[in-house]
Amino acid sequence: MSSQVPDHAPLRVTAVAVSSQLGGTERVLIDLARHAADLGLALRVLVPLDGPLLPLLARHDVATAIVPASDALLKSSQQRGRLWSVLPALAGLWKWSARLKRHEFFRSADLVYTTGFKSHLASALAHKRPLVWHLHEFPPTLTGPVWRVLARMLPDALIANSRTVSDRWAIGKATATTPITVRNGVDVEVFRPRPQSKWIHDRLGLEHNRKLIGMPAVLARWKGHLEVIEAFRSVQDECADTDLVIVGGTIYDTLSETRYGEELERVIRQHEAHTRVHLLPFQRDIERVYPELSLVLHYSLRSEPFGKVIVEAMASGVPVLAADEGGPREILGPQPAAGWLVEPRNPAALASAMRDVLQRPQSELDAAGAAGRARVESHYSSRRFASNLADTFRRIAGGMA
Repeated sequence: MSSQVPDHAPLRVTAVAVSSQLGGTERVLIDLARHAADLGLALRVLVPLDGPLLPLLARHDVATAIVPASDALLKSSQQRGRLWSVLPALAGLWKWSARLKRHEFFRSADLVYTTGFKSHLASALAHKRPLVWHLHEFPPTLTGPVWRVLARMLPDALIANSRTVSDRWAIGKATATTPITVRNGVDVEVFRPRPQSKWIHDRLGLEHNRKLIGMPAVLARWKGHLEVIEAFRSVQDECADTDLVIVGGTIYDTLSETRYGEELERVIRQHEAHTRVHLLPFQRDIERVYPELSLVLHYSLRSEPFGKVIVEAMASGVPVLAADEGGPREILGPQPAAGWLVEPRNPAALASAMRDVLQRPQSELDAAGAAGRARVESHYSSRRFASNLADTFRRIAGGMA
């Protein structure tokens, strides 16, 4: 892993993002921006609309610009059934691609780096420079075969955020566009063990002696909140000193998810008289949440491509209980050092594992938290991620020169 500032001209990397919100993909850009200059990258970022990502990038002296995209393109995933919206979305994609192609950031780039499906396609239509797709998701369920072929044909290289994602995108024999695995990271100075301040207890009106187990996750149905609540309710009488805190907000724009947060709130309110489940809204400073928790739950209903919440919790010295598949299996590593894995999509198995973990001595939980912190420092720091990404960019740009 390179950590020295290169003595040659900075590599001009133009990143094209399809959102300027603060989802997992956008936070990857922040991690890259934090270390870009030190690693010899002149990073510029293009987005289709304004949002909270831009001032955060500006803090790291990253140049940003808005290249507007049409509502037909940006909101195409909101359309029920979506078939009737395909043509306007394609027209919007073509227009956005043409605008990107004319932008100075795009024209002067040594390498173009894209982070989402729409930005992948728009940049592929416009690029004359090396193009790198960063794959943060599995191929879509219905159109996966088409996307795999496009990924083999359109970009010059693919980067995947986990071995699991890399395997899902690979086709046949290894080629120049066989995905390269560069695992995401977190800032280990921001996410670190801290003394509990009990601010969540105070916010929720809880006594300070209560344990909190937490589920930080966007409010999307596939994240498994309802299953976690079901599992917790079945063990709460045996764990009388413990409360469950769900932390998050809605960021996805699909019709199936936009009202899920309201549904989840109703479910919690309906049982609030006899349950200890609480909903804490989205927290911009999420690093303050983890140290208040005794255990972090991660229980997505489909295989998780990566699982950044797990890495954030481990960096904060908090043990994790997660579904045993996909990215979480890679992150936690050999069991049971940094946490525990449990059968996915099985609330009864989750309840049993939750009961087992919550009844373990605090010294064992502390040891798991310390092991997690050590694993993040050695494998998942944002510095390591950015350095690996910069080295990969240079190899790709050098190979295309």
